[in-house]
Amino acid sequence: NAGETFPDDRRFALMKSSKLEKFNNESPEWLHKENFLCVFTAPDLMAKYKVSYEILRNGKNDNNFSYTLPCDKSIKDEGEQEQQQVQRLLTVYERSSDNIMLGPIDLAQESGREELGSFFSKESGESLVCVSADMDNDKEHNHQFGNTGSGWKRQKDTRTVHIVNAATVRDFSNKVGIPLSPQRFRPNIVIDGPKPWSEFDWIDGKELKL
Repeated sequence: NAGETFPDDRRFALMKSSKLEKFNNESPEWLHKENFLCVFTAPDLMAKYKVSYEILRNGKNDNNFSYTLPCDKSIKDEGEQEQQQVQRLLTVYERSSDNIMLGPIDLAQESGREELGSFFSKESGESLVCVSADMDNDKEHNHQFGNTGSGWKRQKDTRTVHIVNAATVRDFSNKVGIPLSPQRFRPNIVIDGPKPWSEFDWIDGKELKL
């Protein structure tokens, strides 16, 4: 929908326990990725894993309901008598073998978030906590742990849709002499057709329709 981001995108983060005092889930602000376990802080470790993530309602994948629910809440459709339980299932795989290393675990539950923090604390050798801005209150999912603080500086809004131009990646790849995939930059959407680097002219004060 217009003005919204992708369901659960950057909703959770693995924060260093030593940095927890910087994060207030009641009034979250953008924080630099140095405070979290991520590709920026642990590139070799993160390269070992890949993940899958699925949002389920009563055990079924359903794209026809709002994903902006707080983590520990359930929902009820109009006319339905029973509560609908939402699960946010994460599975961690070893990239080289496709073996499941963790999960599926439910990040909608505190136990699932604790299990994720424990797993990567052991793997990284650093105490970590899985955090989310809305895990303890009734706020909608409107905070993202994103790479850039530009939206926060301008509008106090961390929500982002990350668009990557495949032509730009190809041009950059040719110039540095290293094969690169657009997926390396973790986009929400990959486009192809516009000239390389032309997307930088779309940033300030522009509205895009895809």
